[in-house]
Amino acid sequence: MIQALIFDCDGTLTDSMRAHYLGWQHALAAQGMALTDHEFFRHSGTPSRILIPRLASIAGLEIDYPRALEDKETHFLQSINELKPINSVVQIARKNRGTLPMAVASGGTRRLVELQLQQIQIIDWFDTIVASEDT
Repeated sequence: MIQALIFDCDGTLTDSMRAHYLGWQHALAAQGMALTDHEFFRHSGTPSRILIPRLASIAGLEIDYPRALEDKETHFLQSINELKPINSVVQIARKNRGTLPMAVASGGTRRLVELQLQQIQIIDWFDTIVASEDT
């Protein structure tokens, strides 16, 4: 018997992975690093604070990660109003809202996870949100 539901945010509740990729591509290009969609999507689900330094190391580059993160988030936020839900997953949450405890567990930053859930108007459906800062 199902006793609770835990959802990811990016690519599960929200159709946001391409926007994240474009944000990272933009931010890293400003520091001289190319990021292909293959590299990014192959590691989807890995927290950026781990993934980006790893990819920079493989490329033999040093990245100012805090600056890159800020640039990426700024770029991502420019498109947040265009963000759409993944309706098939949101429908599962809607169906179980108020009957099962529900949480979001994400490798994304709390700020961006909460903004995405607000954008698709479901943030108040969840009892708990666990983000990358919590791990």
